[in-house]
Amino acid sequence: AWDSMLDGFRNGKKRGVTTHIPEIDDLWTWRTGDVNLWTGYNNEGKTTFLNQLLLLRAKFDGEKCGIFSPENYPADEFFDDIIHTLVGKSTDPFFTNVMSEMEYLNAAQFINDHFFIVHPDELFDLDTLFEKFKYLVRRHGVRHVVFDPWNQIDHDMKSGEREDLYISRTMTRFKRFAIDNDVSMNIVAHQNTPRETDSAGNYLQPNKYNLKGGGTFSDKADNVLAVWRQFMRTDKFNPAVRFISEKIKKQRLVGHMGEMDMIFDRRTNRYTINGRSAFDDDVEKLKSRQSTMMLSPNLDFEKDDFVANVDPDKFPF
Repeated sequence: AWDSMLDGFRNGKKRGVTTHIPEIDDLWTWRTGDVNLWTGYNNEGKTTFLNQLLLLRAKFDGEKCGIFSPENYPADEFFDDIIHTLVGKSTDPFFTNVMSEMEYLNAAQFINDHFFIVHPDELFDLDTLFEKFKYLVRRHGVRHVVFDPWNQIDHDMKSGEREDLYISRTMTRFKRFAIDNDVSMNIVAHQNTPRETDSAGNYLQPNKYNLKGGGTFSDKADNVLAVWRQFMRTDKFNPAVRFISEKIKKQRLVGHMGEMDMIFDRRTNRYTINGRSAFDDDVEKLKSRQSTMMLSPNLDFEKDDFVANVDPDKFPF
């Protein structure tokens, strides 16, 4: 411990790294070893926003991500969705702003190299999932792990165990995995069904105390982050979105609690601030691209069938 403290004193503490959205960086940044809890009401964009932030780290820093998301399986539509975001054009010929086939193939190759879907054939228990993610870290250099959502994990509560004690015990396992494997751990957790509205009839802002499963989630997480469409109940087509950092454990290193308003552009499938997307800075940011994590030369794993990339039959690169 003393050696680590002295190194931090001499060289600086381990700080969060940019999201490539300066306004978000003020509120929260990526930090390996942290457990980030993402929440919000159903179908209000928490997964879409998280995926966009992961895509920015992939595009500008070469970082890779492993995702457990049974709700987005089979993987075709998930990949199409982030390809839409990457290119800023639709993958569906039903719409007018469709990308070219070359744009589609190039983007699919990029996604294939940076995003891995974990989907075991049978068991979704944590032992199985952690084994698969550990493989991705060692073999492919994954830096971000996503469980989306929490309620799709096959939870193994002990006989007579209270839910809050189980959540506390399990969140400790997530934290240990994040530290031992030097990854950012991201868990998507739903809010309870809202029972109150404001004077205009819209749901109240989501918060860490209204998480399904109780406040133990927020107690054990390093950071609690929410995505909220303020006018969803009264105007489903209103594109206004609010990002909320409700808990930041290491505020001097990661960010500070606060809120920021954005617009979701359906045409490009991107979040914008003041009419601008983080993907607009391509040339400048790619020049300052950071190096990717080095892989261990001592491992001889082969890619297994629990890792789903873009279908090679559909995309014969």
